[in-house]
Amino acid sequence: MLLPLFTTLTWGQQQMTITGTVTDTDKFPVIGATVTVKGTSTGTVSDLNGNYTITASSGNVLEFSYVGMQKQEITVGNNSTINVKLIEGELLDEVVVIGYGTVKKSDLTGAVSSVSSKDLQADIARNAASALQGRVAGVSVSNMAGQPGSGMSINIRGLSSMDNNDPLYVIDGVYGDINMIDPADISSMEILKDASAAAIYGSRAANGVVLISTKSGRKESPTKVNVNVYAGVQNVVKKLDVLDAQQWTALMKSSGSTLPEEVLNFQGKGTNWQDEAFSTAAIMKANVAISGGNKTSTYNVSASYTKQDGTLKGTGYDAFNIRTKKHLFIF
Repeated sequence: MLLPLFTTLTWGQQQMTITGTVTDTDKFPVIGATVTVKGTSTGTVSDLNGNYTITASSGNVLEFSYVGMQKQEITVGNNSTINVKLIEGELLDEVVVIGYGTVKKSDLTGAVSSVSSKDLQADIARNAASALQGRVAGVSVSNMAGQPGSGMSINIRGLSSMDNNDPLYVIDGVYGDINMIDPADISSMEILKDASAAAIYGSRAANGVVLISTKSGRKESPTKVNVNVYAGVQNVVKKLDVLDAQQWTALMKSSGSTLPEEVLNFQGKGTNWQDEAFSTAAIMKANVAISGGNKTSTYNVSASYTKQDGTLKGTGYDAFNIRTKKHLFIF
């Protein structure tokens, strides 16, 4: 009798220990970055220095991810050391800050418009309200007066009353005034347009809500100094085309009007009172921000100065603003 003999050969890949460091584009360690073996439940996170250790085989693919940064996938191969530099991605643009936390924009059912800090700083603006002008559909931003330093009026849902149509401003979770915030200090801005905002903020949200998040320092980051200085000039775009003194005198003579002798004998062109009233106006804005952080806290201190001369002689505006922000982490 013949007994069949079956032999099973199992080919496997040898496991190896992979180590490395996860950093950002500024070469600072990324704390808490997720490192996983793709398609498995094996994973780890980077430590306070951005270092990680994980076990994988040469044919595995490692996935590196962190909130607000682009995910990267790297095949292990024969490498026992894999250092990764994560790049800031578009994940933050898809996250909207609301009254009770943050949600993905795709999961939000209310009418929300977002404006990034890059958009707000694209133009030289005295305050955040003027920087918002023309950047959000359905939101009307207008100057309450023509003189420098006058406040801006923001209208989200049209005129709902004869008294006050201003939206509710929430700055870092606290009710405030948008005219007191420098655009350079803003990290993001969300405008809640529909009636669902009332479910969060009550009747005060009847005219909409503007949520402002200001910049803060990064944990485990050295001190950074950021300086922005802008300068420019403003002019009256168009003036009235009026007659000078000689043209006016000729017109009066041709119409048969009786003029005093001193007017008839006037030889000069007279005074252009528009040139006397208006002039080229200089505008200058400077912002200095210092930020950083350690294991237990982050900080951001900024100071800004704005000087704007009016195109109407004798008018102008000077403003100085200081803002401080600090976060403490309790373990």
